[in-house]
Amino acid sequence: MSAAAGWASTTTAALASTTLAAATTAGLAATATAAAGLTTTTAALSATATLSTAAGWASTTTTAALASTTLAAATTSGFTTATTTAGLASTTAALSATGATTATALRTELLFRTSHSCTLRSVCSWQRKKQCMCHIRTCNQQTHCVIRATNIEFVPVKHFRRVKPLESGARIALIAPAGPLQKPEELARAQENARTFGWEPIVALHARDRTGYLAGHDRDRLNDINVALRDPNIDGIWCLRGGYGMIRILADIDYDALSRTPKAIIGYSDITALHAAVQRKCRLVTYHGPTAREPLSELARDSFERAVVKQTDSCGTTPNAREINAGTAEGRLVGGNLAVLASLCGTPFIPDLNDGILILEDINEPVYRIDRMLQQLRLSGALTGCKAIVFGECVKCPDDAGGGGRAFDEVLGETAHALGVPCMAGIPVGHIDAQWTIPLGATATLDTKTRTLAVTSYTS
Repeated sequence: MSAAAGWASTTTAALASTTLAAATTAGLAATATAAAGLTTTTAALSATATLSTAAGWASTTTTAALASTTLAAATTSGFTTATTTAGLASTTAALSATGATTATALRTELLFRTSHSCTLRSVCSWQRKKQCMCHIRTCNQQTHCVIRATNIEFVPVKHFRRVKPLESGARIALIAPAGPLQKPEELARAQENARTFGWEPIVALHARDRTGYLAGHDRDRLNDINVALRDPNIDGIWCLRGGYGMIRILADIDYDALSRTPKAIIGYSDITALHAAVQRKCRLVTYHGPTAREPLSELARDSFERAVVKQTDSCGTTPNAREINAGTAEGRLVGGNLAVLASLCGTPFIPDLNDGILILEDINEPVYRIDRMLQQLRLSGALTGCKAIVFGECVKCPDDAGGGGRAFDEVLGETAHALGVPCMAGIPVGHIDAQWTIPLGATATLDTKTRTLAVTSYTS
């Protein structure tokens, strides 16, 4: 490799290749074909690796199948030297191991320029249990010539643990971690809701408190949560209300206690912040569903029971849902209230939306604010790697506020098209009586043509 910084005109650019440490090469076969002035060499590499408790790897023996693709260009029109060769290698790994699964997210990029323009950009990444897909497309960067190879660090597979189903006899803490209860009968209704599932309701010490728009002081709401998380006799937390205030106490929640003894967490709206933090810190499935104070419609009760008690498909087909951007997707269920998610940008609690089917809902937000919050998520990078967007109900979200009208579906479609992902709107999720319970962290499939969202597994 004869190269210097900047890649001089006489540089011969050798292959930039990323491989797994401790891999033993078993064999190599190569073929070469030429087309349109470009020689492409494809190499198939298979290997077996034995890894011993390396940092980030929770297995002792791993069998890896490696696939490597090499691109080489020789005597291409417009190169300054006829002998110049440019190459790109991207390595992907599928790893399986007893007791744990670890994956590698790798990306290698190559940009090189002929006398006309940058002609190739290849990005190859491997995530979870899917094979690597290499995408080669035209690059629009014509101002300079860059050859760059970047390896993203080894990361564990996203593995979310299911919490145990809340069967009859479960002890459920009723907590108001954000806004206060509005009416005296709401607590009694919450207790009765719990009893209808055969659960024993345990009312938190400060559940009735009120300090302005908060359900008591921060320290008291935090204490109610942490007492429940640390109590081995509590099986789940059913939030009494959303409102506002969850973000004020996220930093001091005892996530270690929750990781040691996983418990079901149920709620929506402002409770989205708690879902996001638990998923980020603990990688546990949580339930985006009705708060405990609400009357449960037949649809809401059925979906809630299928999610929290039976852990089966709690979603389904919504014939009246609107197809915004056609397609299918498979991924983890992520998301919640749009305004709350946007407020978490720049904090340690913004959820990982990569590989996610993003579920959204909101209330009392004009379309221009929906637009702004979607743009905030996109520009922050939070939507990078998102597999699909599914919007539930946007209750009282007028089109014409803010000085001019734009349709909600038009604004939502812009984001979906920019990301190149399927999108659907109008599923029963959000501030409505008849709502689905969404097991956030579970895996699901989306088909916009049939208007179907189906939960496939409570582990991912």
